Amino acid sequence: METSCNTWSYKWSFTSFFLFAKAQTGIDSHLAGVLNSLTPLLTMIIGLIFFRLKTKWFNILGIIIGFCGTFGLLSISGGKSFEFNFSYGIYIIIATTCYAISANIIKYLLADIDAVSIAAFSFFIVGIPLIIYLMFFTDFLHQLKYDNNFYEGIIYIVILAVFGTAIALIAFNKLIKMTNVMFATSITYVIPIIALLWGIFDGESLGLINLLWISIIIFGVLLVNTSSKKFTKK
Repeated sequence: METSCNTWSYKWSFTSFFLFAKAQTGIDSHLAGVLNSLTPLLTMIIGLIFFRLKTKWFNILGIIIGFCGTFGLLSISGGKSFEFNFSYGIYIIIATTCYAISANIIKYLLADIDAVSIAAFSFFIVGIPLIIYLMFFTDFLHQLKYDNNFYEGIIYIVILAVFGTAIALIAFNKLIKMTNVMFATSITYVIPIIALLWGIFDGESLGLINLLWISIIIFGVLLVNTSSKKFTKK
């Protein structure tokens, strides 16, 4: 039973990687960020229906506030308006649903497996068929041999794989086990804040309206992780 749940958890996460990549060929990153913020809400819904997740009204309010803060912060980033393309946006909605299912499975059905093992086994399962596909059904070997710029691209992919995927997945799995699924998935609200901080590091300015939306996001995340005792404590 545990092995079966383990495999299903990996499949949901694995599917999400491709869905996000496919979606961003047709929508911009701002809209992708907003749709990605649906993850905590979908995690809560799936947890309530299938895993008997216990939550309070202020935790739900925190998810809504966090989503509004994320939407607000992304809406002013670069001054872009949102143009929703359903045929591509649906991929991210499906992907966030997969993340929500995976998070609940890890928390409630894989409690005895450590975060590193979950991440390692997941990449092992998907790695073998992907290597076969890469070697025999794409022009990977041809580009490796004749494209002089190919190696530079490989270096960036390795960096992304190690830091943006492997280490991030291990940390996320660990966070799920240490806290609850709603708080763990609410870290998606923090992603736009980190992106904004990188922009500041690169010379962009930080306005009061940015600070306002960031404060709203942080307040929402704190509400998500607030217990009944903390909320009623005088």
